Amino acid sequence: MTAARTPGKKKSRVARLAARLFGTRRPFDTNKPQTTDKCSHCDRACKATRAAAMELTAGAAGRFADGLGKAEGEFSAEACHCEQLTTIYRELWDNDDCTDADVGIGLSVALPTYRDRVLPADTSSIRDKEMPILVLPLPGEAHLMSAVLAARSIESTGRRVEFRVPVSVDEMQVLVKQRRFAGVVMVTSTVFSRSSRRRFIESCGEALRNASESPLRVVLYGRIAEELCEDVVAGIDAAVPEAAQLAAEFEPKISRIH
Repeated sequence: MTAARTPGKKKSRVARLAARLFGTRRPFDTNKPQTTDKCSHCDRACKATRAAAMELTAGAAGRFADGLGKAEGEFSAEACHCEQLTTIYRELWDNDDCTDADVGIGLSVALPTYRDRVLPADTSSIRDKEMPILVLPLPGEAHLMSAVLAARSIESTGRRVEFRVPVSVDEMQVLVKQRRFAGVVMVTSTVFSRSSRRRFIESCGEALRNASESPLRVVLYGRIAEELCEDVVAGIDAAVPEAAQLAAEFEPKISRIH
């Protein structure tokens, strides 16, 4: 089953930025104009400008994105750049140079721009969606209809599928050694789905994980999944009783803060 979120796990960069901008700590305030090429707070060429702020109110983010790029991926400089933006909006609003709506639009365009810069750095989720899902009946299963239906159900969502019928655990391991998959669906038939097979199912899941060079998501499908879906099963990330739910188990999940 899917592991619960580990307490104390580091916040994402987006969540850290939100806490810094909208938490109890007020963004930096300075009375002196910044006229140098570099920011006086983080010593990077990432200064936010009035032109960038006004561009955001029109739905464009080119200048703001360029400024983030000058932070060179350093979180403190990126956060500093965003704090400067909020300071500029406060000054514009105080001087009646922009409206509440302008500020709302500008910040709502700036946030996804920042998010898009820091989240796609890891494109593994995109690659995973392009890789096939391996569907296989458990070794020893004589009835394959459930496995065929599972493969067809996943294919109907547009995902690539490889269907194999391993005769042994060793052959099953060879499959994931030879090629990288987005994940594996292990299928039990209505005939062989018995709780007494649980230990064997767990050993198959562990064998797949051990054989794969990269982290592998293993999902169990079949009648036995109805009995086990509320339990933690060693070697299994999820037990899914409905074929229509299988493809969703391999969709990239990006956490959002709103």
